[in-house]
Amino acid sequence: MPRLLLALLLLVPLAHALAAEPLDGAVAAYQRGDYPQALPVLRAQAEAGDPVAQVYMGLAYYNGHGVAEDDAVSLDWFRRSAEQGYAEGQFQLGYMYVYGFGVPAAELDPEGQAARWFHEAAVQGHAEAQFNLGLLLLAGSGVERDEAEAMRWIELAAQNGSAGAQRFTGTFK
Repeated sequence: MPRLLLALLLLVPLAHALAAEPLDGAVAAYQRGDYPQALPVLRAQAEAGDPVAQVYMGLAYYNGHGVAEDDAVSLDWFRRSAEQGYAEGQFQLGYMYVYGFGVPAAELDPEGQAARWFHEAAVQGHAEAQFNLGLLLLAGSGVERDEAEAMRWIELAAQNGSAGAQRFTGTFK
């Protein structure tokens, strides 16, 4: 019995590595613009619940990369990723909300959805989400205006490499 357990424990990292290979290859294909190769794998992985693949499907529909541009479908893919706690999905969903892309009129940020999703990603260290959250706080858009909290997020974003935040604060790495 201990040998069987050990064998199973040794297979877990191998299984994870094998599962990551198709996704890694699909992401690389997407990034070089080979959408016919990338999208079937990304779609299968996204439908199986992979939050990274869901973000790429959202980007494909947002940009019309290999599929017809469709902000509502893009929003749905980003939401699926965001609801799993994936920071990039949360950032992308916040972006869609802040600009209203694909968002039904009844959902247009009545409760600060953009700020909510930027905050979810920001606390995970997502620099662009930190910067965008800071800007919303500075403007009082969807949240109560709080200049001190805004600058805290913007400065953190600058420290974490956000070029926009670095330009905003005048600090460059």
